[in-house]
Amino acid sequence: MPQAGGKARFSFTMIELMIVLVIVAILTVSALFFYRPALLARAYEAEILNSMGTLRTLQVIHRAEHGYYASEINALAVSDADFRDMRYVTPGDFSIEDYNSGAGTYKLRWQGEKKGYYYQALTMDQSGKIERIEPEENSGG
Repeated sequence: MPQAGGKARFSFTMIELMIVLVIVAILTVSALFFYRPALLARAYEAEILNSMGTLRTLQVIHRAEHGYYASEINALAVSDADFRDMRYVTPGDFSIEDYNSGAGTYKLRWQGEKKGYYYQALTMDQSGKIERIEPEENSGG
C-alpha cells in the first residue's frame, strides 16, 4: 500500500514468519541429533579428567601425610563427596599402575567400558601428563 509521500511499505505476513520459525526449529533439532554423541564424549572425558585431577590431589595429600604415594586407590581418602557431582565415573573405575615408591612415580588409569566413548583408556602420571589410549582395531574378519 502506498503511503503518503509515495513510498511502498513492505512487511512479512504471519504465515511467512511461522514458516521461518519452523525451519529454524527443524535445523536446531537435527543439529542436536548430529552433534549429541560428540558432545557427550567430550563431557564424559572432561568428567574422567576431573576425577583424575581429584585423585592426583589426594595422592599429593597422601604423600605429604605418609611420605610416599599410595599404591592403591583404596589407600587414598576418597569420599563420596569427591565424586558426588559425577554422572559417569566412580572411584572404582580407576586404578594405580606403574607404581614405583623409590622413584616416587605412578600412573592413574581409567579403563574405558562406556559404549560410544572413543578412548579405551586414559592415564595421568604424577606430573599431570595425560595419555589417551585408543582402542585396537578388530583384526578378525
